[in-house]
Amino acid sequence: MNGHLFLHLGPPKTATTSLQIGLENVEHPDFVFLGVFQPRNPIRNWIPNALHRHTTRKKGNSEGDNELNSALDQIRDLVARGKKVLISEEMFLVWSEKASFRRKIERLDDLLGNLPRTYIVTLREPGHALPSYYQQIFHSLGIRDKISPKRFFNHERCDCYDYVKVVRLIEGLGRPLRLVEFNAISQNMLNLKNILGDDCSIDAQISIPCANKGSVLRGTGARRLPKITAADLAKRGILRWAWKKVRKKMPAVAPHLRKLAHQITLRESGPRKIFVPEERLAELQKSYEHARR
Repeated sequence: MNGHLFLHLGPPKTATTSLQIGLENVEHPDFVFLGVFQPRNPIRNWIPNALHRHTTRKKGNSEGDNELNSALDQIRDLVARGKKVLISEEMFLVWSEKASFRRKIERLDDLLGNLPRTYIVTLREPGHALPSYYQQIFHSLGIRDKISPKRFFNHERCDCYDYVKVVRLIEGLGRPLRLVEFNAISQNMLNLKNILGDDCSIDAQISIPCANKGSVLRGTGARRLPKITAADLAKRGILRWAWKKVRKKMPAVAPHLRKLAHQITLRESGPRKIFVPEERLAELQKSYEHARR
């Protein structure tokens, strides 16, 4: 059997967590799942973590090279022994201040050299995925995104749901790509061939649980969001810079200021309907439908 590396890229809220749990429990001598393992743990997930860190760090930064080289050696060894190796990490398609998803995928592909590989992307209707994604990462957003979902949805961080961009990027690298439907995962209708391809000789059923499901209030479509406090003001811009100065120059006072900021409520928690701007939703929906064809 010829060895091969498969890289599942997400994006978020496309049943990635459920699929990862199912893949971890597949037992077959020719299949190896290297993470992400759930719940996330830096020790168990050292291989996908090492690969992802490489895609976000500045060129010339050698921090973590030993761990990265060990990860690559293990992947190469498994592939050389004829194993079907799968790594699932949605963070490769998640925008960060350090790197866009385009840069991450390009650096990942360059890193993998001549390893035979196939990329896997899961498809979900953007109208369902985007509000769930917004709810999931709400706590980490800056105050402007918390107050204005429209600003969040129009940002390039949501381009991971522009499937035409994702497909063109991977095809431009000259790599095989497999697309897997969200519904097939959520309805527990998959075996390993559905993920890896019909030419894969491993025919193992995947038992997929329901995990990391967004919270939607029945009958309303509203999603519960945490409260917004004065502490959110210090997550971006000049106030973030000022807060860093306070922590450095007044370390004894900083914890008290932090506690006070969290006690000042700017908007109460509660259920809210989250709307994706019509133009943006139409653009991403068109991309989704194009990818499905």
